[in-house]
This record gives sequence, C-alpha cells and structure tokens, in this order.
Amino acid sequence: IIILLVIEGIGVALTAIKAYRQPFSETYTIWVLIGLAGILALPSVVNMSPALYLYPISLVVMNLSVVGAIVVGRYRLRSGIKGNSTMLYDNAG
Repeated sequence: IIILLVIEGIGVALTAIKAYRQPFSETYTIWVLIGLAGILALPSVVNMSPALYLYPISLVVMNLSVVGAIVVGRYRLRSGIKGNSTMLYDNAG
C-alpha cells in the first residue's frame, strides 16, 4: 500500500502544480467528491488496523490538496498576482 500511495502522491503533486498554474483546467467539484468518498469510506474499515485507514485518509488529503491548489490559483489570477499561467480557460464548476 505504501508503494501505491507514493506513486499516487507523485501524480497528485503534479496535478496540484498544474491546477495552481492553470486553475481553470481542472474542475474542483470532482476532486471534492473523491475526497468526500474517502471520508465516507472510513466507517467501512472493519479491522482497526492503521494500514487499512491509510488509503481513505490519503484520498481525502490528496484530493483536497488539489482543491486547495485550484482555489489558490484562481485567487491568484483574479487578484492579479503574477505567476506561470499559460492556459487560462474556464471549464470548471
């Protein structure tokens, strides 16, 4: 499970960077819903092993980090703060 989380973490980190730089290229609603799915999955863990809680918790943390990058990136654009923004199109909700 650790290898899975490392690989997924790398992918989410790259997505968060892209979401910050190009915040309208990602829809934040899907990231919120997947994070919510992680929260809702926590009660389904029957065995109290910390390893079993790791994946749902990582879903919440990773997905909400992308949401944070989107929100901060959009704020940066709207407030006129300079940054690397090469693709600015609004398809997000």
